[in-house]
Amino acid sequence: MSWLGPLLVLVASALFFAININDGIGLHDEFYHLLAARGVLETGEPRIAEGAYTRGLLFTHIVALAIDTFGDSLGAARLPSVIFMAMTNAVLFVWIRRAAGPVAAWTTVILFALSPFAVLTAQYVRFYALQTLAFTVFAWLVYEAATLSPPTWRRWLCGLLSLPFLGLAAYLQPTTFLGLTGVAVWVSGFFALPWLSDPDVPAPYKRNAFLALLGAGIAALVTGLSSGILADAWQAYRMTPYFNEPARNDFWYYHLWYTLFYPSLWPAIGILSLIAIAGRPRIAGFAVTVFAISFILNSLAGSKELRYIAYAQAFMFVIAGIAFAVVLPGLMAFFRGLLQRLVPVLPMPPAIASKLATAALVTALLVLLLANPFWLRTVTLLADVTVPGEDPDTQMPLAADILGPAIDAADIVIAAEELQYLYYFGRFDVQFSPTKFAELPEGQRHPFGRDVRTGLPVIEDLDSLGLLMDCYRTGIVSAPERRWNNRANLTKEATGFIIEHAEPLALPGASHVRAYRWDHGPDWAPDGRCSALGELGLPPAGVDKGGDAS
Repeated sequence: MSWLGPLLVLVASALFFAININDGIGLHDEFYHLLAARGVLETGEPRIAEGAYTRGLLFTHIVALAIDTFGDSLGAARLPSVIFMAMTNAVLFVWIRRAAGPVAAWTTVILFALSPFAVLTAQYVRFYALQTLAFTVFAWLVYEAATLSPPTWRRWLCGLLSLPFLGLAAYLQPTTFLGLTGVAVWVSGFFALPWLSDPDVPAPYKRNAFLALLGAGIAALVTGLSSGILADAWQAYRMTPYFNEPARNDFWYYHLWYTLFYPSLWPAIGILSLIAIAGRPRIAGFAVTVFAISFILNSLAGSKELRYIAYAQAFMFVIAGIAFAVVLPGLMAFFRGLLQRLVPVLPMPPAIASKLATAALVTALLVLLLANPFWLRTVTLLADVTVPGEDPDTQMPLAADILGPAIDAADIVIAAEELQYLYYFGRFDVQFSPTKFAELPEGQRHPFGRDVRTGLPVIEDLDSLGLLMDCYRTGIVSAPERRWNNRANLTKEATGFIIEHAEPLALPGASHVRAYRWDHGPDWAPDGRCSALGELGLPPAGVDKGGDAS
């Protein structure tokens, strides 16, 4: 019945991750795959408006299959991520049970499944869940290739089988190479350290091997520097999107998140690592090496988001799970002794004292556990509850009945968050976004340059915004609340300009969407500046759609 445990983990994880997945609250990047998947189904290509989204194309095709099978909804589109994360948990269970025993395995998968990291990844229409699964399988196969007993062909087989999973993870997200560095360091140490410490190996052999490796390293460094490969790699490693620039040099970014969610567990990760290594040196050493190097390299990288380190999150819980399994026998003995010492000192009959002492111990342990608010964050994620300090969730469907007709009637539609407007309304004409403007290809980085993903114009300056508002009789500017007064989207200056020159459109407060519209009246006519807009592929200036935006 060895299959029963993994099957239970797979099913339970999938059911847990699937809670409330069709909540109608989409996050910006999810719509890249949703819209591209629609394009695949309608045209055979990952089209978004006049552009195409080709990143993670395999995952887009998987999403297309999901919405074609179960219907075009957020819930259907999130199912692949739910399944991939549930599979990751099942793989972890099989691996850790084999390497460290059932207690470590169960502790690992329970901690991982209940973590906000796993829930965030599982309920997100992006390729991070598939990357996490692929990297976990790759790491497991490499570990088996290094540690399996003879015959040697089994090691070679595991090593060869690991390569497609590495390729898949790297194809989906280049942060995979940061995790690969951790795996490579462990493999090198696993084979090199015993050989270097073996007294039967002559010292000259060790010295010559060291010099050979040093020479190869210097040669690789010189080649990388002279060819520009290292410069390009460093630039990619430190590259930071405009919206993420405040975190570019924030080394403590991930540390602060771990401290917030796990104020008891995270500070103890060092001692837990030592306990785990002392009890299960091979698998614990592997997990510690991969997680520590991934954590450090991601912290030093330019771009930082919790999802960027998703591939390595599970290894933190592997460390905790193994450490718990190592100390559990001694811990149980300690608690029994503690209860035996507590009962005599309580001024009450022994039977009552025993129950009270047990209840007090259980309560103390629960307080220690609940003081780590990971569980609270997981619950709020599943229940769509906004926590203090967090931007409210955008619920575009709640604004659709009012905003949809206004968009249809407008001569020009300006949006700051482009994808939701394409998904729910099928339209926007120009995007105002400094962050998207900064991402335009060099030849397109000018006002009304085209975003390759949507093929639609992007602006970032007030002159272009003012030109649009002057050259169309009616128009609308709309964005989720979080995008207003936002340096990466509608800047403070742009927000003030819009409020001064347009009237607010009353939308339901619960939607957390804002819109402003203008109407110059029937006697208005465009001036000479407006003729150039038609050459940019925008709606002809001065042509009234004839609709009523009220």
